[in-house]
Amino acid sequence: MARSSALALSIARLQEADASSRERYIDLCIVLKYRETGEELIRVGGRWDKRFKRYVGPARTARVIQVHKGQIKAARWYCDWLRRYVSGDWTDFRRVWSALFHGGRRGGKSHLGVVCLALFVVAVFGTDAWAVSPAQEETDELEQALLKLLPASWYTHRGAPKHEFKLVNGSRIFLRSGAKPSTLKRGSCDFCLYNEGQNQSEKGFIQIRGGTADSGGLTIVAANPPDQPIGLWVQEFYEGVQAGKRKAETFLFDPELNPFINYQSLADLADETDELTYRREVLGEFVPIGDVVFYAWSDAGSACAIPADFINVTRSFTKKHLGRAFDQVIGCDFQRSPHMVGAVFRVYVDPDDETATPLLWVVDEIVVDEADEDDLIDGIEAAGYDALHTAIIGDASGEWQDAERTKGRGSFDWFRDRRWRFIYKPDAKSDKNPDIVERVKGCNAALKARSGRRRLFSLPGNRRINQALKHWENKNGAPNRRSKYAHCADAVSYVVWRFFPRRRPRGKFKFERIARTKSQREAELDFL
Repeated sequence: MARSSALALSIARLQEADASSRERYIDLCIVLKYRETGEELIRVGGRWDKRFKRYVGPARTARVIQVHKGQIKAARWYCDWLRRYVSGDWTDFRRVWSALFHGGRRGGKSHLGVVCLALFVVAVFGTDAWAVSPAQEETDELEQALLKLLPASWYTHRGAPKHEFKLVNGSRIFLRSGAKPSTLKRGSCDFCLYNEGQNQSEKGFIQIRGGTADSGGLTIVAANPPDQPIGLWVQEFYEGVQAGKRKAETFLFDPELNPFINYQSLADLADETDELTYRREVLGEFVPIGDVVFYAWSDAGSACAIPADFINVTRSFTKKHLGRAFDQVIGCDFQRSPHMVGAVFRVYVDPDDETATPLLWVVDEIVVDEADEDDLIDGIEAAGYDALHTAIIGDASGEWQDAERTKGRGSFDWFRDRRWRFIYKPDAKSDKNPDIVERVKGCNAALKARSGRRRLFSLPGNRRINQALKHWENKNGAPNRRSKYAHCADAVSYVVWRFFPRRRPRGKFKFERIARTKSQREAELDFL
């Protein structure tokens, strides 16, 4: 019965397409509406003249598509982008070349991405749009979505192996695989949906992004937070936009706002899976991948702006702990390659916190690639920090060696030569660096203690330090010293240790003798 119904539907679609092919004019129009209010967001296309290959007026009928409240923010932005792309007027609009649709499962990311693709090829006739999936077998989902979305009279369709839609207005939609990124170089591309981006490589995205440059088009990446290294670039994409270092847009899709799913079935996964998986798959949070050093890091809880009412207590705090008041403290790590690092801290308290717990905030980063100590000091001074009002807390080895391992000269000497006098070691009671394992434990406790309290934060704009605190990986059960993230994390941890040290108990282990207790048999006899 099901097969006969599907066959009847296919025959009806073919008859519809055949009938329309003999007509000169065809209504080729999409109207996008907001489901909750009925508001019309955009209307594209019109009445298409097949002879002269142009729109000749408004359509009499239209394909109406609805978006729900979980999609509305991204939909509004895209409609504005498309109007400006067609008109060429970008006044008072931040033009970007890519956008990230991200969030937990079933939020409507891929659906809206397909809708955006359909709107584009109808609005801008004669263009080429791509929908790229991780593997050719996975294109079926997008192909079925397009078959449901577009009336059969609008296109001719070729399935495997071509996977192509050709619209009557000359626009084409190609469904491709991103399994081999090098193959994405071929052909023109004016618009692309890079679907399931967390399961595809950044190289593929770059190939497509470069291809859309000719027409100034758009690449939309639809992705869940990644759980494998191949998708780490999606996290970095998001972090770059949040830090203001990447020219793109990001939109969070919350599955709880999707009226077409039973969200409770997703929410109940909280009792069926671990915390990180739940945060990634349901809440849509970007959480650390694999065995990371700073497991207590949280994008939402750790990388955030300083609330306007928080009080800057850096001067009184440093007076108490360093014996002199400073406007900021800079943690420094000295490595010529890959980089010299300065992590700039200030200290705040929450006026509503009765305990007045000091909160360490990384307010700036100075990261100088392939550099020496002079380059680092240049960077610090160029950022507006001076030697009189700044304390340096640096790698303790800077007292006896510099980045070039120069005999008889340390990194601290470079600072002193340039009149930076207030230099401190990470441990007030030792000339050595604190044990790295204990230093990491201290940072994790500051990022989030067992009680849930957080004492260490970083501004979202500190892209490289935030990446380091999030992604520094363990290797063979210990922090990977050869990681590209190690040195930024070290610069932060020196300051945290100086102010919030963790110390092992010293001296010999002591124990008290415990009086002999009666055996069970003796106790039974006493009872009897």
